[in-house]
Amino acid sequence: MEKIKKIFSKAFLRQKAIIFWIIFTLLAILILSLLLVGCSQVIFYPFGPSWSPDGSKIVFIKNYDTWVMNADGSDQKRLTSGIGGGDFPTWSPDGSKIAFGSMQKNENMNIFIMNADGTNKINLTKNTGNDYHPAWSPDSSKIAFGSPADIGDIWVINVDGSNKINLTNSAIYEGSPSWSPDGSKIAFVSGIEEKLDIWVMNSDGSNKINLTNGAPYGNSPRWSPDRVKIVFSSIPGKGDIWVMNGDGSNKINLTNTNINDDYAPVLSPDGGQIAFVSESGNKSDIWIMNSDGTNKMNITNSAVHNGSPAWSPDGSKIAFGSGSESKGDIWVMNADGSNKVNLIGD
Repeated sequence: MEKIKKIFSKAFLRQKAIIFWIIFTLLAILILSLLLVGCSQVIFYPFGPSWSPDGSKIVFIKNYDTWVMNADGSDQKRLTSGIGGGDFPTWSPDGSKIAFGSMQKNENMNIFIMNADGTNKINLTKNTGNDYHPAWSPDSSKIAFGSPADIGDIWVINVDGSNKINLTNSAIYEGSPSWSPDGSKIAFVSGIEEKLDIWVMNSDGSNKINLTNGAPYGNSPRWSPDRVKIVFSSIPGKGDIWVMNGDGSNKINLTNTNINDDYAPVLSPDGGQIAFVSESGNKSDIWIMNSDGTNKMNITNSAVHNGSPAWSPDGSKIAFGSGSESKGDIWVMNADGSNKVNLIGD
């Protein structure tokens, strides 16, 4: 069981797109099988914190279910039970709904949505393949997602489940969709194994452009709030955090180290800073730097794994997952690393 937890937590922390869904899907099937035969003590440490748009609540995954709590850790409520809300939950930009991935009765993972209070759960995708990485459009009307049925493509669907469209429809893997702030474009990764490139297309799937072309290969694209730049992590090997213009020009390596593995970049709401994970040996930490790569600072600096940084909407705080292979919690801290508070503490 410890080995299973180690595989799971490592896959989560590294967030290597094509590796993640394979490991996660196999693990989810195994755990659900154990639950069905009475293994009720399987515990995953919490991960995947996501702030509500008004900054008052945080949604997260704990023991293979979706939970929500106030931003100070109070009033913790389990929103899913029995359907296994096990893929990263994300708030709709208008704050009214939460999207998440779920498996039922050892079936494939589908994209669900529910009201922010956990009511009215709806299976949007109902696919025979596994669906993952739900990403809300800025106007909360659509969800883009990856689906590896037929290797892997980027799809988009209306929040009422209608008009499901395959935007990429290719013979190679595509995943990690990210909407531009104005909703006109979607960045995504495409490639074979770890030779993934960052692509961008119009939100209707037209005008696909390879922005990286292997120099470098990349993962986890995220738009700047002004839609001018895209940050991403390079792969394979020791990763770095890169930034480029939205058209792929002016690529800059912001971390440029062969010692640590840097990944999972997240821009602050004002675009002035980047939080990211830096992994060295048997631990990983949350770092921040200015968006031009200056003023790098380790803001967790602990002996355990820290990952999944999430900025509060006002940019003043960062929530993150922290723990060992057997136990972990959701923490929050000021954006400079001060005043760390364990919100879960179990």
